[in-house]
Amino acid sequence: MKYLSELLSLMAFYAFGQKWTTSLPSGQSEKGPSSPSQAPSTQPCIQSTQELNFTENMASFLILLRSKATEELKTAELTKEIAETQLSILQGQNRPHRTYAPVLKHDGLEWIATFGYDDSGEPALVARGSSPSEALTNFDFLWLGMDPPE
Repeated sequence: MKYLSELLSLMAFYAFGQKWTTSLPSGQSEKGPSSPSQAPSTQPCIQSTQELNFTENMASFLILLRSKATEELKTAELTKEIAETQLSILQGQNRPHRTYAPVLKHDGLEWIATFGYDDSGEPALVARGSSPSEALTNFDFLWLGMDPPE
C-alpha cells in the first residue's frame, strides 16, 4: 500500500508518456489573480514531458511492478519464516535440552542436568534446579552462553 501513489504516478507516466500537473493561467502570479477573469483553473492540464513508445513504457512499468512485487514477496516469506521459528522455539521443539539430551539426575536436594565431559572427567556443562523443568531451562540458558535466571 505504501507504493500505491508512486505506482499510480508511474503508471500514468508510462502509459501516456505525460505528466499530470496543475498550472496557473498566464498573467497570474502565485499570490493570486490580478483580475477575477484570471481565477485559477481547478482542472488538471496535461503537459507532455517527452514522446515515448507506449509498448516500451508499459514493458518497463511491468518490469518495475514485478520487481516491487517480488521484493514484497521475499519480505513476506522472511517474515513468515521468522514467525515460524519463533513459534517452534516457544513450543520447545528447538530448545537445546531437546536436541542434545542432557542426563537428568536427582541428587536428593536438587535436579541436575549434565552434558559431556571435560579433560578431567567432570561433566562439561552442569545445570541445577529445584525441578526437572527448571534444571532443563537452566541447561538451555547455559548452552546458549547466558546466565540462568535466579
